[in-house]
Amino acid sequence: MAKFSLEKARKSSKKVNAKIEKRVMSDPESRALYERKKREIELALLMRKKREKANISQEEIAQRMHTTRTAISRLESLGSGRHSPSIDTLFKYAQALGYKVNISFTSKKDKDHKHVDE
Repeated sequence: MAKFSLEKARKSSKKVNAKIEKRVMSDPESRALYERKKREIELALLMRKKREKANISQEEIAQRMHTTRTAISRLESLGSGRHSPSIDTLFKYAQALGYKVNISFTSKKDKDHKHVDE
């Protein structure tokens, strides 16, 4: 019986993941969906990071926005398949934290641009 090797399993997993990534990213529609989800996750992580940095609980920000803690939890977990928040909701969230939202357009040709600023 072959001995299990964690290192061998990791290498095999990396190879499989690389093949899947190559296949998915070669399809323009799949790539676009991937990029959109990536931006949503980045935004959700940024929102949570800013809230935690401000030392404000989900319950407190919910009160400031006149909504529920559950709604804030959903908002901060955008990558979970739920719909994206409206711009108005993002503005309210930022205002409740003492921030403002800046929206800009960048050229698709600029591959080094960052979608979400920290």
